[in-house]
Parts: sequence; structure tokens; C-alpha cells
Amino acid sequence: MSEDNSMILQEVKDLAEREQIIKDTAFRLETIPVKIEFNDQEIEEITEKQVRIAITIEKEEVRKKEFMDEWNEIVKPKKADQRLLLKQLDDGYKYVEMELYAIQDFENNVMNYYDPEGFLRHSRALLPEERQAILKEQ
Repeated sequence: MSEDNSMILQEVKDLAEREQIIKDTAFRLETIPVKIEFNDQEIEEITEKQVRIAITIEKEEVRKKEFMDEWNEIVKPKKADQRLLLKQLDDGYKYVEMELYAIQDFENNVMNYYDPEGFLRHSRALLPEERQAILKEQ
């Protein structure tokens, strides 16, 4: 059924009387959704409301950005620490700066690094300049 702007009982000028005739003629009264076009005033009101909402949203976006910038300053270093800790847990070890004693092992051609307690902490191949035995003065 098309929605054309046809009207019934236009000849009845009194609106209350027109409604009574329509009511008496109707099979029943139902509530259904129908399209009603906006008038110019409604369009203006809706446009103004939309502009106010857009301004409010923009202000909130600025506040959100300021908050997120501050939040990131606090959280970013913590996340970096967290990533490092998770990597260390996953690897099963951590790197620590230690003073170690470098001792040449000419038999195996390696430089061994020992902590003060005598634990081997690191090994690497001898560099060319380290391959010569050096006599220590006693």
C-alpha cells in the first residue's frame, strides 16, 4: 500500500467531528510506525542538536587524548619492564653486569670468565691478540 498524502473527509471542517467519524468507521485502533517528514523548524532543531553533540564529542576526544598521553607515560615503561621480565622467565636467565676474571685457556683456545667464587659465567673464543701466553711477574 502506498503512502500518498491523501486525506478523507476534508469536507468536514471541525477536526473533532472528523475524528469521531473516522473513529466510528474504523475496524479498530492500532499503533503502527509511519513516516512523517520533518518540517523546516524540526530540521533546524535537529541540526543544532547534532552540532552541539559533535562539539561535545570533540571536547571529550581531546580530554581522552590528554588522559591517554598521561596514561601511556606511566604505563609504557611498566610494559617494557614487563616484557623484559617475561622474556627472562621464558629464557630462564637474565643478564647482569658483573666483574669477572678473564682466564685464558690456551688448550681449548677460549677465554673463560669466572666470578670471585670460581663459577664459570661466560666463555668465548680467544681473540688473536689474546693467543700469546703472557708471563706474570711474581
